[in-house]
Amino acid sequence: MKFTTVHIFLLLVFLGMIPSLGHAQESALFFVAVSVGEVAPGGTFTAQVFVDTEKPLNVYRVTLTYPSEILTLLAIDNGKSRINFWQTTPRETSPGVIEFAGGSVPAFQGRGGELLTLQFRAEREGAASLIIENAEAYVADGRGAREEVKTEAATVAIREGALPSSLQVPEDTEPPVLETIVLLQDPFHKERRLLSFSVRDSGSGIQRAIARFRRWFSWSEWEAVENPAAVESGVWAIEFRAYDNRNNLRAEVLYYWPPFLTRVLPLSLLFVGVCAGLLLGGYKYLQARRKKMVYSKEKL
Repeated sequence: MKFTTVHIFLLLVFLGMIPSLGHAQESALFFVAVSVGEVAPGGTFTAQVFVDTEKPLNVYRVTLTYPSEILTLLAIDNGKSRINFWQTTPRETSPGVIEFAGGSVPAFQGRGGELLTLQFRAEREGAASLIIENAEAYVADGRGAREEVKTEAATVAIREGALPSSLQVPEDTEPPVLETIVLLQDPFHKERRLLSFSVRDSGSGIQRAIARFRRWFSWSEWEAVENPAAVESGVWAIEFRAYDNRNNLRAEVLYYWPPFLTRVLPLSLLFVGVCAGLLLGGYKYLQARRKKMVYSKEKL
């Protein structure tokens, strides 16, 4: 069997959900680095999440918190992230809480592996601590061993009189790049398939992915999808859209023909046949009526 990067990612996700009894001896370090140590109210700065590891890592899950009462989140940028298969794209799940999860192919080993960049605006004076509340990582060792991790926070002092700070937001007009999109058999549910995709955006990062499905003739409502996304049986067409953090769009339509050929096409042919029969019957009726009218006129 030929394994693609999609197959590999599904394996990474599976391993990432099942911790091994064994643990790597060296700890990976997840830490936050900020562009300034202090900033005045109204100023802006960046915070980046990095990982240092002596073991090759291929699955990550991170929860970061910040004080939403004194900071405003301006933008999330994962364009340069080591993660290239997103199970959960970075998002603010509640005020002051940011979560993300995914895998990297190939695995990352080394120092300063960027996972995420955040942009903030300081609203009022105080100490703004950006804390990694939870971090999980799994080693690409063939067993999916969960790595021991350490975390380091960062703090920015917000005070009047600090040097002004502002961000130069880079322009991004290019849509995301859809590297892979494929339907795979769900290994746990034979009646379902899995939509797996790899989408990247080096300009500003991926904001969200949505999809809608066609089982019969009409489309379903749009819904957010994570990687991989479960697809119920009977779906024969999927319209997929990915947006970056500047709202540039990449769209793709994927077809899966077996349900169409076994369910939709026969019904369509039956409908066409009934319509054709009705039209033919109507035509014959009109022809007979017309002949009857001609015959009646001839008798008169």
